[in-house]
Amino acid sequence: MKKIILFEMIFIFCFGIAFPQTRNQKTKVVTKQNVQKEPDAKLLYDQACDFYNGTNGKFMDREKAISLYKQSADMGYSVAQYELGRLYVKSLIEKKDIIYITEEEALDYLKKSAKQNNPKALYALFTIYYEGLIVPQDYSIAIYWLRLGADLEDPACIFSLGLEYQIGKMVEIDDQKAFYLIKKAANLNYVDAYEMVGNCYLHGWGVEKNINEAKQWFRKGAEKDDSGCQAALADYYIELEDDYEQAYYWYRKSAEQGDSYAQLKTGAYYATGYKGCVEKDINEAIKWYRKSADQGNTDAQYRLAEYIKMDNPNEAFYWYKKAYEKGNLNAGAELGIMLFLGKGCVKDVKKSVEILQELSEKGVTRAIAVYGKMLIDGIPGILKKNKAKGNALLQSVQDINGNIRN
Repeated sequence: MKKIILFEMIFIFCFGIAFPQTRNQKTKVVTKQNVQKEPDAKLLYDQACDFYNGTNGKFMDREKAISLYKQSADMGYSVAQYELGRLYVKSLIEKKDIIYITEEEALDYLKKSAKQNNPKALYALFTIYYEGLIVPQDYSIAIYWLRLGADLEDPACIFSLGLEYQIGKMVEIDDQKAFYLIKKAANLNYVDAYEMVGNCYLHGWGVEKNINEAKQWFRKGAEKDDSGCQAALADYYIELEDDYEQAYYWYRKSAEQGDSYAQLKTGAYYATGYKGCVEKDINEAIKWYRKSADQGNTDAQYRLAEYIKMDNPNEAFYWYKKAYEKGNLNAGAELGIMLFLGKGCVKDVKKSVEILQELSEKGVTRAIAVYGKMLIDGIPGILKKNKAKGNALLQSVQDINGNIRN
């Protein structure tokens, strides 16, 4: 089943979204100046968006856009305050689109927006302190902002707080409380929570196991085009109902939305013509493996390399190396072999032996077999011949293969 990562914060901000101002209902004295202030700030914000994005007949002028955002923000417009902070952090992450404000200003604007109960700003501050993006990492401050957002019934904050109760970085683990919060976010129509609600029911995390309820939540999210739910529903069909056609349908839907895990599974269907659901098509398999590999999926990187190594050894070496650097040990074994042969790379026998010896000690079957043969033959100046150890390694591989066949 698709591996579920309980808590991996993704720092994503929406573009050009305006949030309603939080206004002081106790203030009853309205002056002409106050009446004009908010519309002017909103107008400046809209103009800033146009200059930043080059829309509505405006030429793109990022410096002017930031100037207009600042004017709007300094008038107290929460949306502009948030946008300035968002753009600054985004520029740091992507290392482009220089923002003409300081780090201190960005943080100050986000805090001002948060004080007006802007949930996006609260969530942004939580993420900044949680990840240590422009400030030192501080979980105590991060959870402070997250709880404020959850108290405002913001579903993203509620969901993230629920996830935190599952892993316990900032609070003590409490599976029941985690489920309560995650389910609450889902009941507020926060689609990102649907998959985790389904998994809670599927695995009995904080709630009694209920397979049918899990399926319903996966399907509910899948029908709302949530790629995670689509992939989870596909896993459900394969593992619990042996319905490979339905599984393929949902993997493909998820893959088309860019889910790297679903792209890997879709590639596997085409690689084998799995259960007759699709015709075997290696080119189509390679296409989906490459899409997944480009997103960093190490299994896809390894499988892609396997299929292209005969025709394109240089690219295969690249993908084996990428996968091995991220912990895929089978890819490491193939990398060691290519280094030994000088195939798709500059030959480096010493490095090859080092990799294969290490992986052999970690129990990687392919590495054990190759390293065992190296020991039997020996490599002058690099590896001393040791027939007894080499034969023992080869025998262990045969025993492993025999147990697998049995």
